[in-house]
Amino acid sequence: MKNKAIALLFDFFNPIFQTLKDILLKHYCILVFLIIPIVFLLTTSTIHFHHSPFYQGSVDPEYFHLYNGITIAKGNPDVEYIAHPGTPLQYLIGISARLVYIFQPDEEFIQDFIDNPEKYIHAANLFMNILTAFILLICGIYTTKYTGSLILGLLIQLAPFGNSSVLSISGRLLPESIMIMPLLLFGLLIIRYIFVENKTNNNRSYIVLFGLITGFGIACKLSFIPVLLLSLILLNTSLKQKIKYLLYSILFFVIFAYPVIVNFSVFYEWVTGIFTHSGMHGAGDKSFINLTTVPGNFKYLFSFDKGFFYILIASSLLGILFLFKPFRNPDQINIKIIRAIFAINISIIVCIVFTLKHFALHYFMPFYIFKYILLILSALLIAHVHKQLPFKRYKGVVLSLFLILAVIISYVQALNLGDSLEGISKRKESLQQSYNSIIPLVNKDKPIIITGPYYGTPFIEYAQNEGFMTSYNRKGIFKPYLMKKFPNAYHYVSWSDKFYHWDDFVDFQYILNKTDGSFYVYIGRERANRLVEIEKRVWEILDRESVTRKVLFLNQETRETLIEFIVATN
Repeated sequence: MKNKAIALLFDFFNPIFQTLKDILLKHYCILVFLIIPIVFLLTTSTIHFHHSPFYQGSVDPEYFHLYNGITIAKGNPDVEYIAHPGTPLQYLIGISARLVYIFQPDEEFIQDFIDNPEKYIHAANLFMNILTAFILLICGIYTTKYTGSLILGLLIQLAPFGNSSVLSISGRLLPESIMIMPLLLFGLLIIRYIFVENKTNNNRSYIVLFGLITGFGIACKLSFIPVLLLSLILLNTSLKQKIKYLLYSILFFVIFAYPVIVNFSVFYEWVTGIFTHSGMHGAGDKSFINLTTVPGNFKYLFSFDKGFFYILIASSLLGILFLFKPFRNPDQINIKIIRAIFAINISIIVCIVFTLKHFALHYFMPFYIFKYILLILSALLIAHVHKQLPFKRYKGVVLSLFLILAVIISYVQALNLGDSLEGISKRKESLQQSYNSIIPLVNKDKPIIITGPYYGTPFIEYAQNEGFMTSYNRKGIFKPYLMKKFPNAYHYVSWSDKFYHWDDFVDFQYILNKTDGSFYVYIGRERANRLVEIEKRVWEILDRESVTRKVLFLNQETRETLIEFIVATN
């Protein structure tokens, strides 16, 4: 009787158990591939809030892109800040800003932005990294689908963890941060090109897809241009088809960087200045590159991640080795793998040249994504070695060993990230100490003249002003709100003998008329020389004998200074 009851229960629940089993078997890959994207999202969020608040230490370029993103959110797509161009980042900010505003219908949009700009930075960074995490999920699932290997699916998902700097820039709003997306998609498309037989003539679909991703990447930042070579080398097509790929890339660049076309003369002047001058942002002598700086910069780049360069060299040697007997395998997959290895390596070499021309380490950081892409291709090359070699049967072992290698590298990079976060925390603590020491000393009803370094000051109005100026002809959107919010904030600019006050230029007498006896001058870190220039303007109007100059704050190391000028009244 007991056994019969158990049998009845089993018969009742068996369809349910079977359904659950089918679901798990069908979707277990998705559950597995969710782990790394979630870890990525948690890691980048942690890094992001280690940097925050951004107005104190990361004004450039966060607030530049933020203001232009808000301009787009307000319904004005033809922004004029197109230096990178960085347009996809600005559109991303605009979309995330509107998503945030859905939950605050009682607030006027621009007013809420002016009151809480950091909130919109947080939202944009989270939105960007959610998109990146989703792409990681797609890469894992489809790499497994194309190759039949769960290991390779996990390996491509680890790509952002191959160098701690990739995670570091993901914690900020930089053009380099959003470049991670097209680079990951490039890796996935390379794998698809190798393993999925293309049934259309002349690789037409790949030409469009590679053109789409290339155009998007260049719209993020011009440093993506060398990746053009990757597709040109990889795709085994006619010259006509390669030209079509270049045209598609230009077309999608125009779509994703639409403001460039509207402001083409300005963009053209800026780009030609970069390519014809050796200094940063079109400055310096008229030459392509300053060769005297190359050895030192390359040494620094190499020492930053020696493992990346070792993988670069090893994969190249492996590709050459497998062109010779007895390693050569005439299989079409192997031929494509070797082409992909050489295509990536050549593109990276050109990327290095671009980076060394105007050297800044973060320009190269997104390209560390290729570290694990090259590992994947190297693993596939060994796993698909000539059938007569005995270790061909150990394909799973080979791929597993490469995954273990990637995990070890990722662990080491995680330790580096911990050290980096410690440095970020110390810098943040130092900036916060300045904020806590200076802001309570300032009476907001009195005028203050502010100057500071590009990265920020304790005064949020300084960051707002830097972003405001990069909105150019769209400044009218923000001006009335900023005038109301910061009526007493004046900013030193080097190109005028007047002070900048929310798109107006005023002389010192104008500021003096706003005082009831005193005003402040704030000199940011590394800007001590500007105190002399500001005081020169002051003494042209005021008699030194009638002014009490009171130093409220002075950091002897950084020369950060807050001074109150007390004017004697008759």
